[in-house]
Amino acid sequence: MADIHSFESLAALDGEGLRYGVFFTGCPLRCAYCHNPDTWFHSGKEYTPQELFKKINEDQVMVYAAQSSFYLIISSIPFLML
Repeated sequence: MADIHSFESLAALDGEGLRYGVFFTGCPLRCAYCHNPDTWFHSGKEYTPQELFKKINEDQVMVYAAQSSFYLIISSIPFLML
């Protein structure tokens, strides 16, 4: 299960252009200048990998409308969270 803080269909930060952002929670690093400290603690909704991909596919209309070609996984160590 992946604990997800939020989804951002038109993420403009963290790089050039627009992308679809998936914000994971539960980062143990606690960096002093963290860009998303509200994601440190497990407070989101839990998704199975199948549910996560289904959610992303449901939101693809917005991603294509924005001509976004990238998906952004936002976490210091996202694959530790899966």
